[in-house]
Amino acid sequence: MAFCSKCGKELAEDAQFCASCGTPIGGAAAPVAPAAKPAKEKVGNVRVCPNCGETIGSFTGKCPSCGHELSSATVAGSIKAFTDKLQYLEMMKSQGEGDEYDKNQDNLSSFITSFPVPNTKEDLLEFAILVMSKIKSYDGMIRSRDREWEIKWEQIVRKAKIVLANDTEALSTIMTMQTELDEARKKEEKKSKKAARKMNGALIVIFIGIPAAIIAAIVIAVTQPFAKASDPVTIPVENINLSGAFFDEYFDISEVGITLQP
Repeated sequence: MAFCSKCGKELAEDAQFCASCGTPIGGAAAPVAPAAKPAKEKVGNVRVCPNCGETIGSFTGKCPSCGHELSSATVAGSIKAFTDKLQYLEMMKSQGEGDEYDKNQDNLSSFITSFPVPNTKEDLLEFAILVMSKIKSYDGMIRSRDREWEIKWEQIVRKAKIVLANDTEALSTIMTMQTELDEARKKEEKKSKKAARKMNGALIVIFIGIPAAIIAAIVIAVTQPFAKASDPVTIPVENINLSGAFFDEYFDISEVGITLQP
């Protein structure tokens, strides 16, 4: 089958001229090459399983075809870069003073909260352990209540519920870490409340118990010769001079004197 070299129309057998455009046919006409396909623009990388070649979608930690566990050397490198940058920012924060300290703290907080959480299982678990070590020690003590680490951990838990939705064992590891963190927070809260109660008890003894004991001793010494145990006791103002919010709250102080009910 021959085609016109000028217009590309099909030529009749033994034709001397093209029936469409009239171009003389000098020998056999060369076949017209088919039109080239339009060029494709690459807009992203296609992830495939290294074990079976199956295409892998986003937020996938395991190949849906063969079950191969996915990991990324690039992500592992970025976690190393995260720790290096974190150490640098923490050093800058410790060396700053005044406004510079506040600026370095803001830079540190922004870096922690904006760093992307990995998408693959191994990298996600490694990153979770790193972040948890900043919040809680291995013996269950809370190390930090800085909001940026709390936010980062919340991001990890949300990402894990997506990436590890079909991997119950790995997701259970993350949720166990969450449970241990909750228990550590409860212990710290109980410890803080217990310390606060002890402090309050000491303050009561100092600001109420001791003055009350002193006043009681004064009342007994002054009124014992002439007061009955069941009668109200009034101390003349010329005998004792008391003032202040404490006495205003617990005693009836008037121009006549201080009245104590039995």
